[in-house]
Parts: sequence; structure tokens; C-alpha cells
Amino acid sequence: HPDRAAEGDQQRVDSGATGLVSFGVGGGLDPSLPPGFLVVATMVITPEGEKIGTDTAWRNHIVELTPGPLTIAEIAGSDHVITSPRAKSDLFEATGAVAVDMESHAVARVASKAGLPFLVLRAIADPAHRAVPTSAVGGLGPDGHTRTLAVLGNLLLRPWELPDLLRLSRDMRKGLRTLRRVADSGLSFS
Repeated sequence: HPDRAAEGDQQRVDSGATGLVSFGVGGGLDPSLPPGFLVVATMVITPEGEKIGTDTAWRNHIVELTPGPLTIAEIAGSDHVITSPRAKSDLFEATGAVAVDMESHAVARVASKAGLPFLVLRAIADPAHRAVPTSAVGGLGPDGHTRTLAVLGNLLLRPWELPDLLRLSRDMRKGLRTLRRVADSGLSFS
């Protein structure tokens, strides 16, 4: 969630952080990116259209360290979940960004305001052509965490979404495996 990300990162800056990294999963906007594909962002495009560049040295460092396929491209920030293939396609066309998430633009703003370097690493969890099931979105709490009981309750009301929810879970696991691969590569910054 953008507000939670901004608050946490501002606390890190206030405590003496010398740089920030946004690390997690995101939604695919580029139809060519499959679940689990790693995006190393060149810049973040905020919901208002501001472009905030990531640190070139950090970006080059992570590209050298990370095994496996990745792309170096722009990502978009959103204040809400982008759920439909049409909305993903529209955002891709409007921004040229290959992925979207809800935290990186908040991290970028905090880093930019503090004059600190930052980096964004996102693994695709839901590809551009796939809708995010309503039951999954309804299970997101205001803090950005998934509330399993809420998802199950929503699924009871929308049982036809079970195959899509299982597919999303499988794709999310692919994204998390990619992030584990990156973390295990000896990721460090100075």
C-alpha cells in the first residue's frame, strides 16, 4: 500500500538510511512478460505522471549480480490495484511502463525528497492478459496485507473465481521464487 510504504521509508530515512529499495511483486503491463519475470526499473512513473529515475550504479550492480532473465525498463505506480487486462493495456499504452505496483512510487517520492539513491526490483505476479479475481482484491486489507479469511469469504460468494484464484496463487509463487533468487545472489549496495 502506498501510504504504508511512504511512512515506513520516511522512518528509515529519519533513522539514517542512505538509500531505499522497493522489492516485491507487481502486475505485468507488457504482454510479453510472463509470471516470475524480473523487472529492474529505470524509473518510476507516478499516478500523476511524474518520472523519478532510479540510481544507475545500483541498477547496473543488480543486473551484474542477478542470474536469470530480467528486463530493465520503466514501471508505473498506482494508488489502487489494476485488475483488468483492459486497464493494464491502457496503462501500458499511456505510460510505456512494463509493470505496475502500489509501493514503488511512494518509495521514489521519499528517496527523491531526501536526495537518496533508490532502486526498484519487481517480479511479475499477474501478467498483462490476466484479470485479478474480485475475491482476491476484496481480501486486501487497508494495510496492503492479504486477509485469507476475507478471500475465502469472498470466494464463497463467487465460487466461479476459484480457477482464477488458483492461477493467481501459482503466478504469485513464481514471482516470489524470482525474488528469492535475487536475494540469494548476494544483493548488497554501497
